[in-house]
Amino acid sequence: MVADPTLEKWVMWFENQDEKRYWKSVTCEQHWENLIKQSDAFWPTFFQKIQNIMNTGKPAIFEGVNILPHLAAKDLTFSGIYLLGESLDATFERNKKDPRWGRTEELQKKEAEMFFHCESEMYRKEAEKYGYKTFRDIVKAEQEILKLLAL
Repeated sequence: MVADPTLEKWVMWFENQDEKRYWKSVTCEQHWENLIKQSDAFWPTFFQKIQNIMNTGKPAIFEGVNILPHLAAKDLTFSGIYLLGESLDATFERNKKDPRWGRTEELQKKEAEMFFHCESEMYRKEAEKYGYKTFRDIVKAEQEILKLLAL
């Protein structure tokens, strides 16, 4: 998607923000709206890749922060789950090991807080609206995935 000029705005959305200012000024709702816009822009590309894999007939797991429940429910013909993060501390530790955005520990903490206290709740609400199960416990999530793959 980096090479697609029509997606450049959304590929670089967060990187083009002043991260410190963003976290100080954005509300949960505004941040979620930004994620929706980004996800909506990415969805046709993601969906095409998912279709290509589905056409092989092999089971697969699709994972991505931009696979929002309203998009999955609109186009996918199979069920799924949403993993919401087990704790703020675990989310922060993950961000430190593999930063999505934050380049400093302070900003990684802000991103973890926004994910755990805002994004995960928005995912939960939207997932429930569209009939998807949500999990904070990775073991229970794995059990559910295995059930879905066994169908």
